[in-house]
Amino acid sequence: MATLLIATCLVLSCSNPNQRPANALSVVQMEPVFWDLIQANLYAREYLRNDTSLDIRAYMAGAEQHIFEKHKVNSKDFFDTYAYYLRTPEEFNRMLDTMMVRHKEVPEEIKHGRRATRLNQKIVSDE
Repeated sequence: MATLLIATCLVLSCSNPNQRPANALSVVQMEPVFWDLIQANLYAREYLRNDTSLDIRAYMAGAEQHIFEKHKVNSKDFFDTYAYYLRTPEEFNRMLDTMMVRHKEVPEEIKHGRRATRLNQKIVSDE
């Protein structure tokens, strides 16, 4: 996912790097999408990487699509906004600070070493 984000940022860079894209998501729209993508990426890295029967890239592609549909945003608008935030670190940090205050607790399933067997399914213990 990190490679995709970096590649997207490079492709989407514009002549005035600090100009907010016309299709940019508002902070209110961006925060929950970004948070869900972070959680999906964390889940894939921490719990799915050892499952050789799963294709992590396919899982993340499906998770991204699910997250964008859930929040009713399209991927181009998200990645354009993300690229803008990477070019304007002060705005990005402000958004991240707000997001972290809203989500200050680690999800219970991660804190207690449990994971969902599949996206949106019952939580089971890894222990």
